[in-house]
Amino acid sequence: MTEIVLAKRRNKRKRSIESSVDRPSEQPFGGLSPEEGRAYALTTAMERKFKVFYFVPHLPQKIEEASPLGWYTPGLHAAADPLMVAATLPADIREPHTDRSSVLVQRLFRGIWPFVTPISIDAVAEVHRIVGTPFQVFLTNDETVAEAVDLVIKDAEAPVLHASSIPGSGRISIRDLLTDGISKYTREVLDALASRDEWKVFVRQARQLISAEPQVRPRKHHLQAGQHNVVMPNEIALMAFGWKFHRSKPISQPFMTDNSSETYISRICESADAVAEERERLLKGMPNAPQDHRYVLALASVYWGHYKDWRARVQEMAPELREDLKLAYASVVQAKTYFDWIKVNEFGKPAVGKLYLAINQLRGNDMRAFTAGLSLLAAASLVPVLRLEPRLHSIRGDLKMLADCTRAEAQIRIEWKTSRLMTRLGQKMRSLIAPSFLQRIDAPARSGQIEGMKLVSDLPLELLPTYGLPLGLRYDTSRLNPLPGNMFLQQCSLPPIVLPQESFEEILVIRSFAPDDRLKPLFERATSIVTTNEPTQRIRYRIVDVENEGEFVAALNDYEGAIVVFDCHGRFDETLGMGTLVIGGASLNPWDLKNRIQMPPIVMFSACDTQPIDGSHSSVATAAFALGARAVLATILPIRALEAAVFSGRMSLRLAEFVPEALKYRTLLTWREVVSGMLRMSHCTEVLRRLMSHARLSLSKDEFHNVLLTANVAINGRKAHWFEAFLEELATCSGRTLVSLKEDVERWAGMTEAMKHIQLGAPESIIIVGKSPEQVLAERGPNSATAYV
Repeated sequence: MTEIVLAKRRNKRKRSIESSVDRPSEQPFGGLSPEEGRAYALTTAMERKFKVFYFVPHLPQKIEEASPLGWYTPGLHAAADPLMVAATLPADIREPHTDRSSVLVQRLFRGIWPFVTPISIDAVAEVHRIVGTPFQVFLTNDETVAEAVDLVIKDAEAPVLHASSIPGSGRISIRDLLTDGISKYTREVLDALASRDEWKVFVRQARQLISAEPQVRPRKHHLQAGQHNVVMPNEIALMAFGWKFHRSKPISQPFMTDNSSETYISRICESADAVAEERERLLKGMPNAPQDHRYVLALASVYWGHYKDWRARVQEMAPELREDLKLAYASVVQAKTYFDWIKVNEFGKPAVGKLYLAINQLRGNDMRAFTAGLSLLAAASLVPVLRLEPRLHSIRGDLKMLADCTRAEAQIRIEWKTSRLMTRLGQKMRSLIAPSFLQRIDAPARSGQIEGMKLVSDLPLELLPTYGLPLGLRYDTSRLNPLPGNMFLQQCSLPPIVLPQESFEEILVIRSFAPDDRLKPLFERATSIVTTNEPTQRIRYRIVDVENEGEFVAALNDYEGAIVVFDCHGRFDETLGMGTLVIGGASLNPWDLKNRIQMPPIVMFSACDTQPIDGSHSSVATAAFALGARAVLATILPIRALEAAVFSGRMSLRLAEFVPEALKYRTLLTWREVVSGMLRMSHCTEVLRRLMSHARLSLSKDEFHNVLLTANVAINGRKAHWFEAFLEELATCSGRTLVSLKEDVERWAGMTEAMKHIQLGAPESIIIVGKSPEQVLAERGPNSATAYV
C-alpha cells in the first residue's frame, strides 16, 4: 500500500502494485533498480510499526482439559468468536485508506498479513512489550480475562484498544470495533506518540498515509448470510474485504424436520462462488498477481482413536450409559453429512441422555473453533472455502488396506498392488464428495497456470483424483491438520517469513544408522551422483551422524540455516498409532524435545511414516511444528531408501539452479512451489521407469531425456497441462497411443514415491528472495531505507 501512495505522489496518477514490482524493465521509485524496488516495496509493506496486532487472551490452559474429540482447550473454545471478529479487521493502519484491490494484492504477495493471535493471559504483559508496533487490540469475552487485560494495559506508554463483550471502564464494545473503531484508535495512538522524539518521523509518515478518508465503506452484498459453521468462513472473508449482509437466511434451526444435505451443499457453493467472484473482480486487469489457493478444502475430524475403537470404548462404560454413549459416538464417527438425525419425545425435546448432550456440546465447541481457523485462512487472502461432508471419513478402512499392503514384507508385484488399491481408493473418494464440489475442484485453470490448493484435513486429500492426476500433483498443495486443535488454530494465524537465498546454501542432514546398515551410505552416494555436473551455486550438505538424543539435540541447536533433513529409519507403532524416528537404534519421540531445541523453518523427512496415512495426530511431522517448524515435507507411507536419497539430491540441484534462475523473473517464489515442482518432476521420472520395467515401454537414452525435458519445461513454466505434455511427448517417442499409456500409468504407477510426500504447514508463506530486503537496501547506502518515504 505504501508504494501506491508514493507512486501517486510522484506520478500524479494511480499506479498498481504490478507496475512497481512485476516488470523488471522498469525502475520504480525514482531510480531504484528492479531488485532495489522490490526490496523497498517489501520492506515498506512489511514494516512492523504499521501493523495492527489483534490478541485474543484466554485463561491458562492445561492439556488434560482439552476436548477428547478435537483437542481444543476451553480457552480456545472461548476464543473462537473473537478470532472471527478479528479476521474481518484491517491488518495494517494503511489498509482502510487503500482500495481493496491493492489490499488483496499486498496480501497475496505476503507484504501485509493479518496478525491475529490467541494467547494466555499469562503472556499478555510480555507480548504487549515486545510486538514492535504501537497498534495493539485485545478482544475479550470473559470477565476474568478482561480484568487481567485491563490491569496489564492501564500503564501502557501508548493507548491500547480493549474491545470486549463485557462492559467496563476503558473498553469499547465489539460492535463499535467493527464500524470505525480501528480508524479512531489509529489517530488516538498517533496523537499520543506525536510529542515523543523517537516517534515523530513515523507519526509524520503515518499521518500522510492515512490523511484521506477511508476509501471503502462497507457495501451490502446480495448473499444471504447463512449463520452456520459451513458458510461462516466465506462470509467472514467477504466482510474482511468490505462487504456486509443485510439479509439472513439461516441454513438450519434446531430440530428441523426438512433438513437435507443438498441445502447445505448448495449454500456452501453459493457462498464460495461469491468469494471467488469478488476475488476475480478485485484482481481484474492484474494478470501477474499471485493466486495462492483456488480453494481451501476442509474436512472436520476428531482424534483418530475414536474411529478405530469407539465400539470397545462403549463396552467399557456402565451398562446404563452404553446406549447413550453409543448414540453419541455414532453421531461423531459415523456422521454422513452436516447435521444429525435424533429422535424427539412427545414434547418435541431430544430423546437422548445427558452423556449425549455433553458430547454434542463438546463437538459443537470444537466445530466453532475449527470454523474460526478456517475463517482466518479465508479472510487473510480472500480464499473460498469448501467444507466437505464427513461421509468422506469412511475411506479410513481403504487407507488401512493401502498402508498394510505397502508395509508388508512381501513386496511381490507391489507396484501393481498399490496401484490397484489407489484406483479403488480414488473412485471411492470421488463417490463420497458431492458433484457440486467436484465440479469446482476439477474445473480447468482459467489462466492456464498451475494453481494452489489449501487442504485442512487429517485424510490424504492429496490422493483425490482430479483431471487425470492426484490433487497433490495437479495443484501446488499444502495441508494443515485439524488436530491437535490448539496447534491448528496457531498455524492458521502465523505470519509469512522471508528467507534470502543464502539461507539455503547449507542443508543440515541428521543421520542415524548402525555402522553396518546398508542404507547409511545411500544419501551421500545419491547426492554425489545427482550433483556431478557441478551446479552454478553449490549447495553444501552438513551430514551429522547421531547415536542418541543428546547428539540429536546438539546437532539441531548448532545449525542456523533454513532446512534440516532427517535421514534415518522411521517406525510406525500400530498400538499407539504414532510414527517415531529411530535414533541410535531406539525410537525417539520428538514431542519429548519441546523447549529443548529450535527447529529450522523447513523440515524434510527422508524416513518412513512420518505422517502415517492411517495413524494418529501425534506423528513425527506434527511434532516438528510444536518444535518450531513452519513447513514440513512428510511421508504418509514407507518410502524406498534409494529413491528418497535421490530425491534429496535432486532437491539440492533445484535449490542451486532453479531458484536463482526463477528469482530473475519472479516477484514471488515460495517454498511450496519449489517442492511442488520437484515432486512433479520426480513423479514423471518414476512413471517412465515403471512403464519401462513393467509395461514393455522401449525408449532410447535420448528419448528418455527428451520426454523428461518436455515435462520439466512445462512444470517450471507452471503450465497446468504439464502432465498432458509429458504423455504426448512419450506417445510420440514410443509410438504408443495416449489411451494405452494412461491405462499403463494407472496400472503400474498409481502410487509413486513422489505421491507419498506431502507438504504440511504453510510452505506458501515462506518467501524466497535473492537477498534479504534489508541487505539490498543496506548495499545501496545508509539512508536508502528512508530516502523514498
